[in-house]
Amino acid sequence: MKVILLFLVVLGLVGCGVDSPSQLNRFPSNSLVDIPQASIDALEEFALLNEKGIAAPAIKIEARSTGVFVEIDEVNHRTDHFCTVTHISLGRVLTNAHCARRMDVLGAEGYYVIFYDTDGVKRVTQLSDVVYFGDTRSDDVLVGAIDPKIAKTWPVAGTEIASLRHSGPKLANVWSYDPLSPKRLAEDTSVKEGAILSPRICLASRQKPKVVGVKVPVVGAKQKKDMGSKKSKEEIHVFLDQCNHPMSRGNSGSLITLARDFSKKIGVYHWGVEPSAKQVNYYSYFEYLGNSGRTEYLTQFEVGSVFYDVGFALEHLNRDEPHKIFNSQAPF
Repeated sequence: MKVILLFLVVLGLVGCGVDSPSQLNRFPSNSLVDIPQASIDALEEFALLNEKGIAAPAIKIEARSTGVFVEIDEVNHRTDHFCTVTHISLGRVLTNAHCARRMDVLGAEGYYVIFYDTDGVKRVTQLSDVVYFGDTRSDDVLVGAIDPKIAKTWPVAGTEIASLRHSGPKLANVWSYDPLSPKRLAEDTSVKEGAILSPRICLASRQKPKVVGVKVPVVGAKQKKDMGSKKSKEEIHVFLDQCNHPMSRGNSGSLITLARDFSKKIGVYHWGVEPSAKQVNYYSYFEYLGNSGRTEYLTQFEVGSVFYDVGFALEHLNRDEPHKIFNSQAPF
């Protein structure tokens, strides 16, 4: 098994704020030799539900190339956490590298993909090889290899990459799985863990939104401060807002496509730019100029969990040969 950082394309990392060294890094090979039966049981019992909350393939044909990427806790044999993953090309899956946060300990074989095959049967398979771009703790993209025989049973999304660099905001889909709600888990006690398909529709662009905090004192002039994230950069990111519902835990790694053309892949969802409790309490209101092109004035009661969301632009993966890493015939 091999795990190689091909190259770093991130000029300024986000999430944990870690600066990325411009050098080749390697993970040691440390595959799991024995998988405890309890871990296998946890994977098989993981509930994968479609948009209607049914344990079945996605209703939307486009979403059938989407699944979940999970890590097993070897102590309690539960799915420690999951991200959304896409079968981007035959035998290649796409998600975030921070979803494999213990790759150096578990190896690629310590991570699993759960999906529905073309016959509507839920399948579980391990990763074999992995490459990643960026940093496993922050702004990142991971491409993993799965068993070619199993891959043939899973619909493929396709690898045509679209650029928003020279266009205005576009409607985009974020193909995501959400964690099952406590209410759903309480209603069905046979389900311990799982995910439900919940695609979003948002406005997407390569133009970074502007956020200004405004403090209105009892006396004197208004005080304004730029609240925009310094970690998000137009050079490498796609910016999302106006989503039909907020992004949530488990959405990391979700494929972003044009809303009216699934074949056009824009990016991979990663993180949200959110105000701190201190900022919300201090400023009287916020001025927000995003993808709608209209300045919004948000009071502390109107600010949501995030100002806007950020994804990594796929056109920045291996700029000279953007499809090479998706080629199932090409070795990592």
